Amino acid sequence: MNTGSVFSYIRQINASKMTLPGLRAIEDKVLMKMSAVSAVGGQAIFAAIEEQRGLLKKREIVRLQGGGTTAEVTKLYLNQNVLAPSEIEEKIAVLRGVAGRNQLLERLEFQSVEPLAHEFDPDSPESTFRSRLESVAREIRETDSVEPYKEYLSPEQQEAIGGKGGPEGVAHAVETYTESLSAQVDAAQAFYFGRMQEGMRKLARLPEDVQQTIAAKFSAEIMQGVEEQVNGG
Repeated sequence: MNTGSVFSYIRQINASKMTLPGLRAIEDKVLMKMSAVSAVGGQAIFAAIEEQRGLLKKREIVRLQGGGTTAEVTKLYLNQNVLAPSEIEEKIAVLRGVAGRNQLLERLEFQSVEPLAHEFDPDSPESTFRSRLESVAREIRETDSVEPYKEYLSPEQQEAIGGKGGPEGVAHAVETYTESLSAQVDAAQAFYFGRMQEGMRKLARLPEDVQQTIAAKFSAEIMQGVEEQVNGG
């Protein structure tokens, strides 16, 4: 990536109408093209992204002032990457008492327990594994080419996804893979909060082989628990 391209990215980042989702899309693209970005260029781009993201978050937090419990949950969500884990836990505990069942708060609480779940957060202001896969699928369709699949994903990821055929088939495979992983995270979150039926419904959307793998893990964990009770009795 030459100097002109770096400046082009920075101009996009600092555009007056930039939004958090738009900024994440740029971050996704740059992260996927890191092999073509110089150390100095990458440093400049990510510094600009962080500065702009901070400004956009502050603007949104100001807009949310006085907006009630839901607004407080959103403010915590936006600030999570600058707060210590203990602070997040304290704020979650306070908000849980007044917010009732709040989808965003539950997601935040689950991510505090299982940090990997953040990589599948559809609303994250930051680039995630999920958003990068979605960007790959989108670029495959936009370019009508499988080159983004070959260029941006590792051989191990390509093998796991199993994309075959033309651009549409490969894009669909990437989307199916992304949806499968996301559904597993959603199911795990439902189980964590004790909503077993909801978790099972989410698992039912997965391919049969994935369901069987998860069922085998659950079975092993159940039997391990029984064994512990027997040995301890």
